[in-house]
Amino acid sequence: MKHGMRQHGAGRLLGAAAMAAALLLSACTTSASKPTEVVITAPVNGAEVKVGEGLKIQGQATGEGIARVDVLVDGAVYATIPGPDAGVADFQVPEVPWTPTSAGQHTISLSAFGIKPDEKLLGRSETVIINAQAAVLPPTPTTAPPPPTAPPPPQSTVPAVQGTADKAAPSATAGAAPAAPAPDAGGDAPSIVVTNEFVNVRKGPGIGYDKLGELKQNEKAPVKGRSADNAWFQVSYKGGNGWVIADYVSANAAAKNVAVAAAPPLPAQPAAAAQPAAPAAPADTGDSALVPLVPIASTAPAAAAVPAPVAAGSTVGGKGVLRITSNPVAAGSTIYATWNIPNFGSGEFDKGDGAGFKGPIAGAMTVDVPGIGGNRTLQLKWKDTAGAEQVDTIAVVVTGVPAPSAAAMVGAKGMLRVNANPVASGGTVYASWNLPNFKEGSFDKGDGGGFKGPIAGAMTVDVPGVTGQRVLQLKWKDTSGAEQTDTIILVLSGQSVAAPTPVASGPCDASQSTWRGSSNADYKFCVSADMEYANSNVGPVQSYGQGTDLNLTLKWNVYGIKGVYFKLEGNGDKCGPAGSSGRNEAVAGAGQYTFNVKDLAAGGYKIQLEIERNDGVKVRYNEKYLCIGAGGGAAPTAAPGATAAPAAGQPTPVP
Repeated sequence: MKHGMRQHGAGRLLGAAAMAAALLLSACTTSASKPTEVVITAPVNGAEVKVGEGLKIQGQATGEGIARVDVLVDGAVYATIPGPDAGVADFQVPEVPWTPTSAGQHTISLSAFGIKPDEKLLGRSETVIINAQAAVLPPTPTTAPPPPTAPPPPQSTVPAVQGTADKAAPSATAGAAPAAPAPDAGGDAPSIVVTNEFVNVRKGPGIGYDKLGELKQNEKAPVKGRSADNAWFQVSYKGGNGWVIADYVSANAAAKNVAVAAAPPLPAQPAAAAQPAAPAAPADTGDSALVPLVPIASTAPAAAAVPAPVAAGSTVGGKGVLRITSNPVAAGSTIYATWNIPNFGSGEFDKGDGAGFKGPIAGAMTVDVPGIGGNRTLQLKWKDTAGAEQVDTIAVVVTGVPAPSAAAMVGAKGMLRVNANPVASGGTVYASWNLPNFKEGSFDKGDGGGFKGPIAGAMTVDVPGVTGQRVLQLKWKDTSGAEQTDTIILVLSGQSVAAPTPVASGPCDASQSTWRGSSNADYKFCVSADMEYANSNVGPVQSYGQGTDLNLTLKWNVYGIKGVYFKLEGNGDKCGPAGSSGRNEAVAGAGQYTFNVKDLAAGGYKIQLEIERNDGVKVRYNEKYLCIGAGGGAAPTAAPGATAAPAAGQPTPVP
């Protein structure tokens, strides 16, 4: 008996020891789990910037196992910054350039995610508000504007994408709210239920107020009041009151009829330094830069007529307001449409599913467009605060379904896209991509500068000064290490699209009559047509007065190569001094290039093709010469094979 009691007592001691060890282990595990903190270090909250003027987004995430950070602008993912697959504890977000394209408030936030396969959301930053101003602004009022005389339409019935940041809404002015409507007869207590993944709880009805915390999806909260415009609800939160945006919650009838609550004063915003005037277009830095996808839209109201859908395959509407995440899409896919409308009054949206326009919508939203089984047209229709109606459209194309030709707008892989093609001489286009399972990559603007990087998985890059045909190339590796390339050939207005390099013109070896290696050992390629002017009676050496408004086009067909560049460089071989202008652009093997004489400074020039052989060696091939003087008219045209005499004021011929 005593022996049994001793065993029982020992068992209790062992059990207690095991429990203590478990508690100790639990404590160690708990203390080792570090919560993720995500902060935006630049720009500061309340910063002011002019429309079309760029700024840099930076931040930091600390915690455990951080493998990715998404940059969200106005609630939509703008850029994705990948990290090591195993994750890190200190994730530095490098400078991400961003340029606002519309006036008003814009929101910026960061979200940190864990390692695969779960890629769990680990944390998110506070939202930073940026105030974008038009180039010419009226004086900033010193007092808050009065509340609207009539409440705008009720909250949107169009669902928002989960994870979208809360949007700006005008706050009610204290003491100036309209009388409360009659109480709800239904008898239920006023309440809301969160329909989004989460909703921020703030100190007041607007994103300019500090954040108190969050309510998660399906959480319920009692409603104490509402804003005068019905865009925000005042709820009970942690023993006090907070405000949630109406777009992300479902309110019962009683909540919609509660009295209007006075809004607290907005927190003071830091004074912003004076900003320079907005540039006409983003400046080219030589490196890949995030810029507006389309030129800044005019603030003048547009005609109410529905525009024709933009070219199939585009991800941006003709007005530059409606945008989608991908196009073309696979049958049955879901895409997301977004917009951020300045001076928004009211509007509605048509998903192109036969159900027509639905609304009302909010001025800044992201909505899902599911189950796309065939080509369709999305339409966004809205009125601005002046009452002018506008419409933006996008034609969505399903892969494999015949559609209007748009090969020049989208690469063969469907990843690289441009907003315009053909383009006017000297114009700027914007290339964009959104790469799934992205790891690393680089981009070639086709300007002779080669591939530049690193790039982000989702970017928009400016391609300025397009004066002739060029080849844009996007090169990337996915998370499995597989390398892929997508290509688009840009052409000038009036030119035809040439085939990509290299040209499939049959076999190319020493047995072919087109082989050039027989005449020069460096020419290890085939030529079915040397570079010649498409213009009639233009010889290999030409003289023109400076400022002559004349387009010259050269054509060629070279194949059995890796690549080719069009070179126009200052050169004093035929006349001097050498000119200071130039061209250096990637082109197609069977292609053409057009430039205008008036764009060249005075001096002598040589035109050549630079051929990149299949072994990677680059050699110069063909040559033409130009002599550009200071006169206003063209000099007599030289006969083929002869050197033209320079006109008065032109560069001096070199013996």
